[in-house]
Amino acid sequence: MTSSTGGGDVTPPPISPIDPSYRSPGASGARKRSRSLEPDVRVPAEAARGYLVARLARDYAAAGRVLSEIRARAPDFTPRTLLDVGSGLGAACWAAQGAWGRSLQHFVCVEPSQALREVAERLRHGGGATPGPAHFGPVFLRPLLPPGPQVLLENGTRAGHRALMEAREELLQGPDADSVEIFAPCPHRLPCPRLSQGRACAFAQSFWPLPLSGNPSAPERELVSFLVVRRRGSAVTSPGDPVMSPPDPMTSPLGGWARVTAPVRPRPRHVSLSLCCPDGAQRRLAVTVARHGRSLYRQARASRWGDLLPFPGEGGTANGKAERR
Repeated sequence: MTSSTGGGDVTPPPISPIDPSYRSPGASGARKRSRSLEPDVRVPAEAARGYLVARLARDYAAAGRVLSEIRARAPDFTPRTLLDVGSGLGAACWAAQGAWGRSLQHFVCVEPSQALREVAERLRHGGGATPGPAHFGPVFLRPLLPPGPQVLLENGTRAGHRALMEAREELLQGPDADSVEIFAPCPHRLPCPRLSQGRACAFAQSFWPLPLSGNPSAPERELVSFLVVRRRGSAVTSPGDPVMSPPDPMTSPLGGWARVTAPVRPRPRHVSLSLCCPDGAQRRLAVTVARHGRSLYRQARASRWGDLLPFPGEGGTANGKAERR
């Protein structure tokens, strides 16, 4: 899924009762499979219904996880348009509407599969009959508008992460590399340390499956790999953003910011963290009051997988070890 917006958990919008025919025996096999990078326009209607049962809640949770970070770090950013390429059933549109509400006025979804488009239209209209084909008026290119963030979203697997890193490398080595900012999740522009280890950089998002027979009745967890980039000077950055704003010597940590890349493991007198650091290294750090101070220790205990955390810098990493495979 690739989304572009212009100009915590997200509470899902109410979902109308789903036609019983959408229960598909093929749903269980699709639960943990992401869609192919090569679009298949020949998806049969039965498979599209199975995709709804197996993936709609997961895709919504994954998109909501990423968009909520943009909203939290740039609270003044109010997009008006959203372009979703490979939109599937429109989960990213629902998540964006949950994040920004009425500020979003225009949605453009690009989905090559007719079967998925038809199911998405039925969802959009509350499960009723699909209306006539949508009409597109004249399309104008407006390159002078401030560009919004570009969101690339994949399943949290090695293949999904590898695809994102290929796109990241293309952006950072292309002719416009100087104008590209990595908004999330990377705290640096260097090569991904997990890619060289053959491991996926993924983050967990809990969600409730659709209330259908055969679906679990307890929360599940979806692993998502993502990349958010923006053009320098775009409106997505607010003055309070800890990573993208100009450094403030009064508030910025000396060592920069690190990303928590695995579940936090609190212990009686220390907190074990797996961090992607601003120098491009992946480290496991044991944070203690004596070595790192009470403030960082409290922040570490309160942090969660995927959070940003002040990196103590070289002076505080004497006991930090490079993370190995």
